[in-house]
Amino acid sequence: MEALLISAIMTMAPLSVDPSQSSLDGTFSQTIYMPGTLIGDYDEKTYPEGTMTRPGVWGGSGNQPIDCSIEPMFGGDFGGQVNGVLEIELVSDEVLALNAMSLSAFEKEQSIPLNIIFEYETFRSIAPDSLFVGGFPVEVPLGEGAITSLAIDLPSAFDLSLKPLNVGEWTMYGEVPVIITTSFTIFETDTGPLPTPGILTLQGTLISAGGELIMQATSSWDVSETIEDPPFFFDNLPLELPTIIPPGDFAGVLLSVAADQATSTAIGMLEFTASGDSQDVPGDVNGDGEVNVSDALSVISAWGPCNGCPEDLNDDGNVNVTDLLDVIANWTV
Repeated sequence: MEALLISAIMTMAPLSVDPSQSSLDGTFSQTIYMPGTLIGDYDEKTYPEGTMTRPGVWGGSGNQPIDCSIEPMFGGDFGGQVNGVLEIELVSDEVLALNAMSLSAFEKEQSIPLNIIFEYETFRSIAPDSLFVGGFPVEVPLGEGAITSLAIDLPSAFDLSLKPLNVGEWTMYGEVPVIITTSFTIFETDTGPLPTPGILTLQGTLISAGGELIMQATSSWDVSETIEDPPFFFDNLPLELPTIIPPGDFAGVLLSVAADQATSTAIGMLEFTASGDSQDVPGDVNGDGEVNVSDALSVISAWGPCNGCPEDLNDDGNVNVTDLLDVIANWTV
């Protein structure tokens, strides 16, 4: 009988996530290795008073590029409401197919502390005259970056385990493969989408009541991924480097680097409530998702002419034996 009830209700519109009852919280870290060059901002015509850079201790002549790399590092806690849609379908009385899922968080960007590891070869600057001793990494706090979006998508249909709990209520469980896509802003530059495969441990309940399906679920994930050659770069980004020997001044340089790889780690907890209209259950007079003695008694009590009443299951303007037989034919409990 339970399988009949499930089968009757599972052809349905997508479930919509209620953001007021859904949240995403966690912590993450992101590092992006970006090799390239820096060069003084001197220009013979437009900025002759600018800084020149020259490789080595003694320099040489002219304004020359210096090999360098930067590694922006940022991370911290995040949290916010979740929006999205899901589509589900019964496969059997023990299997619930999750055919589609698309969840998104962060309608507003969230600020994240930003540090950078800066490494360069030894060079000399002119205007100001200073020696920058290189060959080792230097960590510099740079204020804040931002996480601008986080999305969780199901790349292909996945079956959840389904177990009846009560009439019209089931538990569900599954370790669901997903793609977690994040976007960040560093130095007011968008990284673009950075997709990471992950596993959501999804568990919760599915409830059918009053012609509505409600899915309540919690999920957690722990992912780490390295992405090669992400589409992220800086071209002639102006920076003011504090002088080393002697200290107390600033050298103006232009930084040009391109990302070689990005490494992301994230731990998160997702809670959501999603609902949608279920298909009408044949013979269900009172709309509780069940066909039982209550529906039969409702038909008997309304016996006779009755235009538009729910007991008139075949809409012929009369409640009679035909409607009662409809209830009996679809009996579930």
